[in-house]
Amino acid sequence: MPCAKRLAAAIEEADGLSNPELLEKEFGAEWKLIKATRNAIAHSYAFVDAPLIRSTVNRDLASFEAGISRIAIKLEDQ
Repeated sequence: MPCAKRLAAAIEEADGLSNPELLEKEFGAEWKLIKATRNAIAHSYAFVDAPLIRSTVNRDLASFEAGISRIAIKLEDQ
């Protein structure tokens, strides 16, 4: 399930930002859920619900990308 691995990699990359407060400010309480999703994929890959991940990507990826883009702009301005 390549989309799950790519999603986990994207979340991990975002989590490595130099200013983690921006993630919590941008995503609020959702950031903990986003990180939990990454951890579930990374550590329990054999048990990942593929349709659920696909649904999550289809529903939430655009807003995640938009949030990361806003953070990138803020980091460039610093």
